[in-house]
Amino acid sequence: MSRPPAPSLQLANDLRSAGPLEFVYLDKRGRVLSRGARRLRSAAHAALGGGIVGGLVVIFGAGVLAPLGFVAAWTGLVWLWRLRGLRKLNRAAVLVLHQRYAEAEELLARVRGPRGLMALVAMNRAAIAAGSGELERELGQRAAAEATFQALHPRLMQYRLINRYANVLCLVNLGRLDAARTALGGTPGSEYLKLHFWTAELYLALAEERTVIDDAELALRIEAACATASVGGLLGLLAWACHQRGDGERAWQLLRVARERMMPSSHRVLRLLVEWANRHAAQAGLASPFR
Repeated sequence: MSRPPAPSLQLANDLRSAGPLEFVYLDKRGRVLSRGARRLRSAAHAALGGGIVGGLVVIFGAGVLAPLGFVAAWTGLVWLWRLRGLRKLNRAAVLVLHQRYAEAEELLARVRGPRGLMALVAMNRAAIAAGSGELERELGQRAAAEATFQALHPRLMQYRLINRYANVLCLVNLGRLDAARTALGGTPGSEYLKLHFWTAELYLALAEERTVIDDAELALRIEAACATASVGGLLGLLAWACHQRGDGERAWQLLRVARERMMPSSHRVLRLLVEWANRHAAQAGLASPFR
């Protein structure tokens, strides 16, 4: 029996419009680049180094991101070697997003390249483990990626932070809340990375049943999340934060929007949130539970 065609890579022009099944380009500071900025940067790299390979592309997905790209500007055989690895990694990451894990694993096993590229392979394998509910395996892959990022410091810092925040979610799901609190770290600078940090911070707060932000900060995060098309997990966590404050009307409004934007893997990646949401599905006026 033949496999269905592989899904294609869908690129968004900016962070706000990126849907749950789309990708965005990041620069080394974790900022999302528009199509115009990507073209200018690619032209500059091509003039200086013989070619630009892809960009920094990440999957948003379920409130967490899995990396998909790697920047390189090389010539000759080394450039081709890295390009081949990048293409396999990109195709695998699209398959991960669409939960075609076996096919993604086959491609990841064939990726060869520098240490930075292999760290991104580990992060994609961690995303597969997370979507499959294999938390200990996820933790091991995230540790492998972190060890490489630490050695490459400060290169690929944006990916190191993405990996860190996904690791916090995994630790929370394993009930290792002290370790999750230690791993969280401080607030990052870029808007994109803040969305990840907020998700990890609120997920830990949900597990600990404690308040971590004041009303002004809550309002700021709600505004940012509502303006971003792909952060269903964060919207659900903000609904929980509103409910914790006794604002049921706003909580159920946010939960309904979150339901529309959640990824299929959310029931494993954000399992505590999904359990909370399903307990309140009727109150929020949801016709069907989160899955």
